[in-house]
Amino acid sequence: MLAASLLLLVSLAYTGLMGYALSRPRTTAMWYFILMLLCSTAWAVSYFFELTLPSFDQKLIAKLARFPFLCWLPLLWIRMLGQLFNLGLWIPRAVWIALFVVNCVLIGVAVTSPFHSLFLNHTGIFVYGSVGILTFESGILYRLNTAYMNLFSLFGAGLMLVEWIRSSGVRRRNLAMLLLGFAVPLAMNIVYALGSSPVAHINLAPFTMAISITAFAYVVLHNRILDVVPLARGMLFDQLPDLVLVTNASHVVVDINAASRQWIELAGGELVGKTQSMLPEPWKNAMQGNSRLFSANVGGQESWFDASCLAIKDEGGASIGSLHVFRDVTLRHKAEMALRESEEQLRGIVNSISEAVFIHTLDGEIVFVNKPMLQMYGLKTEAEARQFSILNEYSSPDADVALGRNAMQRAAAGEKVFLKSWTSRRPLTGELFDVQVVLQGIYHDGRPLVLATVTDITEHLQRQAEQVVLERSHADARLIRQQKRLLRDMHDGVGGIAANIGLLASLGARATEISAKDATFGTIETLAAECNSEIRSLMNVLERRDFCWSDWLLEVRQYVQAFCTGRQLCVTSQVDGGPPEAGLALTSGVSLFRVIKEAVNNVVKHADARCLDLRIAFSPDALDIRIADDGHGFNPETVKAGRGMSNMRRRVVEMGGQMDVTAAHGTTLAFRIPLSMNAADSTGEEVS
Repeated sequence: MLAASLLLLVSLAYTGLMGYALSRPRTTAMWYFILMLLCSTAWAVSYFFELTLPSFDQKLIAKLARFPFLCWLPLLWIRMLGQLFNLGLWIPRAVWIALFVVNCVLIGVAVTSPFHSLFLNHTGIFVYGSVGILTFESGILYRLNTAYMNLFSLFGAGLMLVEWIRSSGVRRRNLAMLLLGFAVPLAMNIVYALGSSPVAHINLAPFTMAISITAFAYVVLHNRILDVVPLARGMLFDQLPDLVLVTNASHVVVDINAASRQWIELAGGELVGKTQSMLPEPWKNAMQGNSRLFSANVGGQESWFDASCLAIKDEGGASIGSLHVFRDVTLRHKAEMALRESEEQLRGIVNSISEAVFIHTLDGEIVFVNKPMLQMYGLKTEAEARQFSILNEYSSPDADVALGRNAMQRAAAGEKVFLKSWTSRRPLTGELFDVQVVLQGIYHDGRPLVLATVTDITEHLQRQAEQVVLERSHADARLIRQQKRLLRDMHDGVGGIAANIGLLASLGARATEISAKDATFGTIETLAAECNSEIRSLMNVLERRDFCWSDWLLEVRQYVQAFCTGRQLCVTSQVDGGPPEAGLALTSGVSLFRVIKEAVNNVVKHADARCLDLRIAFSPDALDIRIADDGHGFNPETVKAGRGMSNMRRRVVEMGGQMDVTAAHGTTLAFRIPLSMNAADSTGEEVS
């Protein structure tokens, strides 16, 4: 009974430690630790009742009551290690969920009658002195549960052991005490499960928790592990990339971090306990305050360090030691040296370009200029250039200063700003000239600056003005040529019709027979209507100034249909392919219309045809027009081409096309004209 009372003392100690833990900051690790203490306390208390209760049933209930708590101990232990020491974080969440489900099933089977017989069977009582000990044969689930708990506990102990080997300082001491408190009960539990307990039928694991509570109390109360801060400071100290050495008031090294051991290439045990004067030469001088920036040969390579020292004082303000920090600035030192070299190279490059380069502050103060800038602004030296402000003396007095400041602010914010037109000024003479400016933000010596590239565009603007004058003269010449072609079209079309009307009127006036007069006046009426249609078509063209292909096709088909209606001439028309997206130029559209009109007019006047077939086909680079009739045709070798045929051929050739005539059975006119005829109109050049 006296030995069993030890279990109560252990449970009271665990309860007191839980109370202390509850008073600390509410961290996740603290909650896992409290739950682990709760399960351990329940284990000790239930085992006490199992040993001390008199009846068999009471002992069995106490025995079964332990299972809901024992299953959780390994899980809570590893989860706590993960929070405190980052151990086991690689275990997938699915594994934790599966273990949680397994625990719930085991608990349900263990405490539910009659399923607990799968855990315990053939139970009885073995009297040992004055204590009645419950005996049993372990069922299959009991053996599986025991193996599962012990193996998982060994896994947690293995994680701690590996981390203990890697660690040092307070972290290593904490791991050692936690490993002791966890491993002793685990070992006793494994011995009991193997049937080799020093006391028959007694599990000594709950009794050895007296050792565990001592170890846990040390890390919780002495090292304050649940406060996290001391452990976090230790981890930070050891993981800093900078070299850190701590010395006491006697200048003796009392602690170093891992980086110091690596860089100074001395083992921790050899360095700790030595005075500053025993350190290698560069480090000794730096710790004594003789040098701030120094170089040291580390591993056969030269490295540069920036040394700093911070006094450590107690609560009364007395100095009790020093914290020495050596920051590796090798890359920065090399970068600074390379920057100095690159600045010289950059200056040479900037001086070799033709544009003027300013580097200035956001207030317009000049920091750097290149040689082309001095030449462009009539200055002699960079010092002379710095006397003037970019927004005042280097800009026109009428320049929008607010616009300039806004542009510099945008450039400093990372935007590439273009000032396509800015009036600059030569500060010594006041002469103004036009420039184009590109602004980009840069950083130098920790402050934002603006890099301005200035190009003199005075000559460029002059060339632009000359180009505008030249283009206007070309446009005027092109307009004159188009007017001449339109006048020629009017002469050929309206002029010819008017001449015929005049001639017919003269013949009609001399005619003596009424029928002859009527026939003449009828012809005059027809010609007058045709002349009216011609004038209206030309007016439409001049109002629009150009065609679109769909309007041109519609006008052609309407004209052909209207002209042939009433003349007993059947008309069919067809358009193949799609017209190009580009519009149809003015003169080209008129000329094409004239060609088709002349061809249809010839069919009506000379072919004595009953049917006329008009086909227009578009290909990617050409326009094909085919006009065929079923008239009597003619022999091109014996019949001299009339004026109308000659006009058609001339127009087609002017547009860069070709015309073919077939007159064996009826007459077929085929025209092939390149769609590039519009280019000729746009340049105003005649196509031959």
